[in-house]
Amino acid sequence: TVLSTQSQSGGGGGGKTPDEVVADIGNDILAKLPPNFDLEVASKRYPVMYSESMNTVVCQELQRFNKLTSKVRSSLQELQKALKGLVVMSADLEALYHSMFD
Repeated sequence: TVLSTQSQSGGGGGGKTPDEVVADIGNDILAKLPPNFDLEVASKRYPVMYSESMNTVVCQELQRFNKLTSKVRSSLQELQKALKGLVVMSADLEALYHSMFD
């Protein structure tokens, strides 16, 4: 809920708010996240052939990794927007928020 994402501290100290902590963590992860692999280059370098079964595995794993990194990237970007109030904080984004802060 919105109330659970607000700062719980009273006045005083100059520490970061939970939103600022989560935003910093998200920015750090986004900065370290590698770009997606170029699957066309990978399929040319490792052609899928009967005699080279590991090439099939490599291409499949690159597709899976691209899907995973794309999902992580889009989720973090949506969370950043939600923290700024540009989009509604969904239940999934709230769960992401709490997993990053707690």
